[in-house]
Amino acid sequence: MPSPRKDKDKDKNKEPPSQPAANEGHPILTAAMYGRLDELRQIAISEPDSVRRKEQDGWTIAHWAARRGFINMLGFIADRAPGLLLSQDNNGAGPGHYAASYGHDGILSLMAERDPAALMVQDNEGNSPAHDATKHNRLITLKVLVESCPSLIYGSNAKGQRPVDVAERDEIKKFLKDSEKASMVPAVQLQNLTREARLLNAQNAVLALYCRNYWATNGSEATQIKVAEESTEHHMVHVEFARTMARAAVSAIQRVEDRPRLDRFLAARDAARQRHGSKWDDETMERWLFFMESDGDSVERAVTSMSGAFRNRSGDAAKYGNGIYWAREATYVDDLLQARGGLKAMVMARVVVGAVMPGRPNLKPPYIKVKNGKQREVDALVDSTDEPLTFVIPTEERVYPAYVISYGS
Repeated sequence: MPSPRKDKDKDKNKEPPSQPAANEGHPILTAAMYGRLDELRQIAISEPDSVRRKEQDGWTIAHWAARRGFINMLGFIADRAPGLLLSQDNNGAGPGHYAASYGHDGILSLMAERDPAALMVQDNEGNSPAHDATKHNRLITLKVLVESCPSLIYGSNAKGQRPVDVAERDEIKKFLKDSEKASMVPAVQLQNLTREARLLNAQNAVLALYCRNYWATNGSEATQIKVAEESTEHHMVHVEFARTMARAAVSAIQRVEDRPRLDRFLAARDAARQRHGSKWDDETMERWLFFMESDGDSVERAVTSMSGAFRNRSGDAAKYGNGIYWAREATYVDDLLQARGGLKAMVMARVVVGAVMPGRPNLKPPYIKVKNGKQREVDALVDSTDEPLTFVIPTEERVYPAYVISYGS
């Protein structure tokens, strides 16, 4: 049976071909092909493992729902087996590729909401859904993708082509070039930060579970475990990193397993939650951040030391006040790092930021905010309270260095 994506990519000027015939080996695949949601739901409930059935060419029920535009069905699939949003057929194409090729914008919006990593899957030729939308002249679809995952405009396929390089229509070329120009002033503002933060909330919650509940060891001693590339955990860490580092080539992602330090972090987090009470906000007061450090030994120290792991800045190096500096965007940190053997290493940590206030030079812990003649202590300093990109934390007890990302150019 010929592959639809292979046929589709032979001639960019042609409309995408019709989908392959369904595999009659299991009723759930037939139900997915014809959009029979009630039937699919009944099968999935009575035979839970059936949702992961594949056709000979690797298509899953998620591929069928995305290809046909069955948004309610894909919503059910995402609830039942969220990993299928990242599934790939024999050509490496995920559901997102087919939704982009056929212009199913609602499907792509749903995928972005459930798991942004699903929109960054690359097929065997390195093409992303943005490449497919571009090849098939779907400007509105491309706008949906770029709004959800702005770093897609920088992703290159195996031939070194970005979406703009495969564009044929002038309006699509203009949109991609304008999007790229806008993203460079500065690079960390390439996305609508408010919207992207909302899309990543679910992802961050899942990662918080991974970094403490899916360990390979008991964590009694600090250990680094390589995260499998095909895992959801790897995809999620990669997405958070690649939002502003899409051109970097990730060599490995290692999970830090250190039970004593994690217990100390959780205690600090629980104390902060209790202190803030009803004002505690999971979305803004506990974040994934990147360690801003240029010392070549900082990564090793950060993941092996129980104290003094993170350097406290002071004086001229402390633009927003004295403390440990963290960045929301990986690009902020990349400029500070020195490569070793052609690779750089970046620490991605879970950080309790709590209540914040704008920082300034020479501020020292404890950070005191004065409002209406009253003083109160805040947990962290930031460059801006509107959309903070830099955070200053007073103590390392509020930090758990969960992952080390090694990458090259």
